[in-house]
Amino acid sequence: MDLLVDDRETLALDERVSVDLHVAEGWAARMIDRCPRPKDLRLMPWCRTALDLLPGWYDEWAILERERLRAQTLAALEALAAEFIECGRPARAVEAALLAVSTDPLRESAQRALLEAHLAEGNRALAQRAFRLYESVLDRELGVAPSSRIVELLYPKANGAWKRTG
Repeated sequence: MDLLVDDRETLALDERVSVDLHVAEGWAARMIDRCPRPKDLRLMPWCRTALDLLPGWYDEWAILERERLRAQTLAALEALAAEFIECGRPARAVEAALLAVSTDPLRESAQRALLEAHLAEGNRALAQRAFRLYESVLDRELGVAPSSRIVELLYPKANGAWKRTG
């Protein structure tokens, strides 16, 4: 099989060549759209790589593409965690959410996915510990408290009674 195709004006990979970026984008799109294939319901081995496309490249196009793919992959990991919860596999949901949180600790949607996964697993203490860690990071990095939306996951009847620990 020829890997390249040229038509005198352009040079491209043959359409039969599998490109990991396209595979990652396809998986992420299916997860975000909530229409995964059965084989999509696992933590893909290339997820960590997809979160850091072209490390060390600082051209504007590379930075923008890296951020686009990173955002798409994080959203897909959060959707994967939700799918795992729905199909009764909360331990796998924790794993997917932890990868998202470790990549971007300030991302509230990733933190919410982690808390929901811990709660689905029946681990309220772990959910509270994860919440306190998130609260601490937000305070240290941004000087803000968690949003009421995430607070209500653990303290649904707080009605303003919840107090920031920092």
